[in-house]
Amino acid sequence: MQKMPVVAQEDYDPVMEERMQNMYRCIGQLDEAGKLIILLVLEGVEYQEIATVVGITEDTLRVRIHRIKKTLANCVRL
Repeated sequence: MQKMPVVAQEDYDPVMEERMQNMYRCIGQLDEAGKLIILLVLEGVEYQEIATVVGITEDTLRVRIHRIKKTLANCVRL
């Protein structure tokens, strides 16, 4: 096993690492459109651009994002 750089070791938080792994596991359980939407949101892409890529209206996108966040919150709590 490789040693982590000193800076990374000081900043490393195993609890945060576990939470991040759990979140990405939950994202992996979403349908393909849901994964695409939430990953674009996390990247900071504008909602209008995401809506265009996915082929839905911005209002529909906002509803989808709300539902995805709710699904992820429930998944992470399990």
